[in-house]
Amino acid sequence: MSQTKSFENMTEKLSKQVMNNAQGREMLGRQTERFWRAENDMVSEIEDYLNGWCKRRHDAAKAAMNFGHLLTNSADQTEVIEAWGDLSSRAMTRLSEDAEAQMTLLQNMAFKLMPHTLAFSAPDKAAEPAVMKTEKKAAGAKDAAAREVNPKEAAAL
Repeated sequence: MSQTKSFENMTEKLSKQVMNNAQGREMLGRQTERFWRAENDMVSEIEDYLNGWCKRRHDAAKAAMNFGHLLTNSADQTEVIEAWGDLSSRAMTRLSEDAEAQMTLLQNMAFKLMPHTLAFSAPDKAAEPAVMKTEKKAAGAKDAAAREVNPKEAAAL
């Protein structure tokens, strides 16, 4: 018997055991629900990210068109130079916003995945995953930094 056939037989037997067992079906249902909830959450995160990205690209295109119009129609060189500086400054701001949005996307995706992954090792709903504790500490440190608090005090928050 080939390995593929053996794997198929093992998978079929396991499927029958799970489907003939109420606990197995319940567990499979919870896992399936978690998987599709995580999928839906991730698609929503990506959609939010892409909406922001497209808005910034539209803003960039409009700003470039406006600058091009000013460049070809203005006789005032000072106005053109100021417009170029403004265009460049806004472009750098958009790049910074892109980087921030990417980091936020990655962080949100990781935190959306982690609770679903950790749920298997810690089915107790009262058990707080370590990653969430770390997130709370980081948020406390960020809040403390905004209030100009000593970093050691922030770590204790």
